[in-house]
Amino acid sequence: MRILISLLFTLLLAAPSAAQTPLRKLRIATGPQGQTYSRVYGAQLLDRLRDYNTRLLTTEGSAENLEKLLSDEADLAFVQADVYASRVQRDPGISKQVAALGRLADECVYVAYRKSGPIQSFDELKGSSARIGVGPPAGGASQTWSHLASLDPELGTPQIDPVGGSLALNRLDAGALEAVVWVTDPANLGHPLLRGVYASSDLSLLEIDDPSLELSLPEGPRIYQIKKIRTKKGWLGSGLFGQSNTTLCTGALLLGRSDLPENLLARVSEIVSLQGKQLTGR
Repeated sequence: MRILISLLFTLLLAAPSAAQTPLRKLRIATGPQGQTYSRVYGAQLLDRLRDYNTRLLTTEGSAENLEKLLSDEADLAFVQADVYASRVQRDPGISKQVAALGRLADECVYVAYRKSGPIQSFDELKGSSARIGVGPPAGGASQTWSHLASLDPELGTPQIDPVGGSLALNRLDAGALEAVVWVTDPANLGHPLLRGVYASSDLSLLEIDDPSLELSLPEGPRIYQIKKIRTKKGWLGSGLFGQSNTTLCTGALLLGRSDLPENLLARVSEIVSLQGKQLTGR
């Protein structure tokens, strides 16, 4: 009997308790450090998944996020709707590998130009040889421009430069570029490039109001839609004397690998549905 009791006691000590069970790992592909996908969406989602050993992956943006999801280097990913739609059009089979867990917020296209430069409207970019900074190839802005060029081939003639961020804006101001493109949440009025545009007396934003660029997937969501967005706060933070711009907007999607446990997919989808405003900081 003593031997049996001793054996049971040893087994109990060896078995991990519920408190000792390691947290399940979860990898979320976000985007460049400090930007909306990482600083807001990723941080808020991480906070709501504390029972997982969750890690945010810094990336160049939407295209890299999607590739990490498909290569099993990430479990969840924030991806622009147009980037996802473009990838599905090239390879319809990936839709079986990816589960769409919800739409988070608008992501709008910003095109900065130099007031003293040769480009003074979005239409003037079409068919031109203008030099445009669109950021790294795996970033959302570069992918968006490529997708727009597939809709209107004349947008494929400008010279594309992979420079992005403040460096691109400085080159624009100095005359080395004719335009700089980025994509972000229109609620992000503190975006460094938007602030940089308003800090320069010679920079401004082009308006995009070409209805031919509006796009919906067959039996799917709208991929592009023309909207008027606020770009600068007005008097005392109100809309009075503020500034706005008409441009093309897509959406930010939260995607997950379809082979994740169903209860996890359902839980994350519920977070997007019921806590979307908190998740996006709105």
